Formats: sequence, C-alpha cells, structure tokens
Amino acid sequence: MKIGRNEPCPCGSGKKYKKCCLLEKQLSQTANQPVDIPKNLEQETFIYTVTGEMYHPVRLHYKITDENAIQTRFKKLRCMEFDWENGRWVWLYIKEAKYIDFSIPYSQLPKHLHPIVIGSFFTKSDGEMYLDIRSIERAFAAILFFDRHIDRSIAKLTDASVLNRLPFDKPGSPRFNFDEFFCNDKLEEISPDEFMNELEEFSKSDDINEKRERAFGYIKEKMSKKFPEAEKFPVNFYDDGIEQFIMALKLRQTVAIERWQGNENVSFENILNKVFGEKNSS
Repeated sequence: MKIGRNEPCPCGSGKKYKKCCLLEKQLSQTANQPVDIPKNLEQETFIYTVTGEMYHPVRLHYKITDENAIQTRFKKLRCMEFDWENGRWVWLYIKEAKYIDFSIPYSQLPKHLHPIVIGSFFTKSDGEMYLDIRSIERAFAAILFFDRHIDRSIAKLTDASVLNRLPFDKPGSPRFNFDEFFCNDKLEEISPDEFMNELEEFSKSDDINEKRERAFGYIKEKMSKKFPEAEKFPVNFYDDGIEQFIMALKLRQTVAIERWQGNENVSFENILNKVFGEKNSS
C-alpha cells in the first residue's frame, strides 16, 4: 500500500511520512550506494551482515543528562529490548525500525532469522552511552532513527569511533569484540580544534611567504600521515546534517578496503591520488 507524503508515518512517531521515514529512506538511498570493490577482490572474502551490508564496526557516542529518562524511552519503543545477560539494550529490526531500508530489507528476510539485532546500547556511569553497530549504513540509519525517537535534551550524539580495517574470519581474531576494536592503544582521538590550533602554531611568522610555506607544509604532512587502526572523531550532526558524516565513514571504508589489499600505509593523500587518478584516466 502506497503511503501519502502528508499521511501519518506508519512507524508511529506521530509525524508526517515526508518528515519521518520517507526522509530517512531518501537519505539511506545515498548512504547505501555501494563502495567500489576492486576487481581483484572476491566479495565472498568479506564478512557481511544479515541485512546485507559490509561488516565494518562503528561505535556512536552519546552524552546523556538523564539515564532514567533514557530507560523510560527505550521501554516505550517496541524495537528495543533489554538483554539482562549482557547488560545492554538491543535495537531490533522490528516494529518501528522495520521501515529502515537496508541492502536486504525487512520484507525479504526469512522469518526464522527474526528478531535481528541491528545495534547494542551500553550506558556508563559518567553520563555517557554508546551504540555499537556492525556497518556504516546502520550507523547512518541509527543517527536519524534515534534523533526522531529520543529528545536531544536527554541524549545527544557527540562522537563516532570507526575501525579503519575490515575484520575477517581468522583463528583468534576479535570478529565481534568492539571493546578490542576500540581499546585505548589502538584508538586515536581527533579533537575538533586540534588541526586548526596546530596549523596556527606551525604557521607563525611575520613573513607572509614563510607563513604560507609552513602552512602548506603542515597540511601536506597531515595528508601523508597514514590512517590509525581506529579513530574517534566529533560528529557535528545537529549543525551540519548527516551528509558530512556519510562522507567521513565512506572514506574510512575505502581506507579499510585498501588495507585489505595490503596497503597498510594508506593515507588521505593516497586516497585522493587514487580517486582523481582513476577519473583522469577514464
């Protein structure tokens, strides 16, 4: 049955369809555009989620002001269920969430696979909460979904952590251990003002030409630096929208695929040269 743009959204949010799941669907079409996989790599070598996305771990960080209010809101959502054994709230691909379009949508999944866990929330004692998700597409969907269902005054997205390589099946490898993926000795945190502060310091000079030369030298040094094992960076979703975050994570997925090919020293400069080099040769 076709839903009119101005009709109430079937997810039960109380909003019009055009301002709720239709908007989410349009954005997900952009987010779900496939990443170019090199021809010399067989797709079967990658791990995929049940909903069809490339397995690429992401952790979304939220600052919470009222944990009781969060618990109350989760209880009201029929797609949320508390897992007592693991001390987490699981986000299930049912009820309000089943209208999210993944590579394999809800309607095409075999019934015996339900309910599918598409994310796991963990709360910390210091007013933080994080959501572990197994694909970048699920991360895009989660940001939009929970911004609609949880008031920003009690939970606000602040940062995202992403693994800059693709996990694979190998004896002893931490396939689904997010704490191992994002442990302190592997995670590099990027401050929102770090780049500009360092650039200003390195470019101090009374001579405009010397200042320009130092500034460009510093930028080149940053661009040639290889990506770390994992990164945590600010997400300015409330000011900039979802599109910049989509671009940031798709860049990291390209980095992960490069590493899968054996390029451990991949940098931002490498990615730019590859992209523009392929365009110029076509």
